[in-house]
Amino acid sequence: VVVVAAMPVARAVALQVRVKAALAEALRQEKAPPRFEAIGLRQRALPFIEMLRRCEKAGKEIVWGV
Repeated sequence: VVVVAAMPVARAVALQVRVKAALAEALRQEKAPPRFEAIGLRQRALPFIEMLRRCEKAGKEIVWGV
């Protein structure tokens, strides 16, 4: 459950997690850090972030697996 009050923080955390994971993977593979302007972070995280915004605005929680 993501309660409405936590949605702004959840959006920020989702973005941070994706960036850190991509950077860690690049380091593990000894590759250059990824550039995020093509596919990647924005395209993958944007639907989740938009869902958080819509639910926050509507005052509705997000619930999975119930």
